[in-house]
Amino acid sequence: MYVCICKGITESELIELAKAHDAFDDMTHDAMLETASDTLGVGTGCGRCLEFAEDLLEQRSINQALI
Repeated sequence: MYVCICKGITESELIELAKAHDAFDDMTHDAMLETASDTLGVGTGCGRCLEFAEDLLEQRSINQALI
């Protein structure tokens, strides 16, 4: 599923970025989004993807905490 149509960023790309950055677990949501923006370009087009990307990253953080 696409997270960002403008940049062609998929959900799996965003999750892989989060997995690659172990520090994501200790980051604030703003810092996670900034890293995703700097690395993948999330939110650098129209910006409609930011809320969805934040929700995905937050859900991943919650799931990691439960493991």
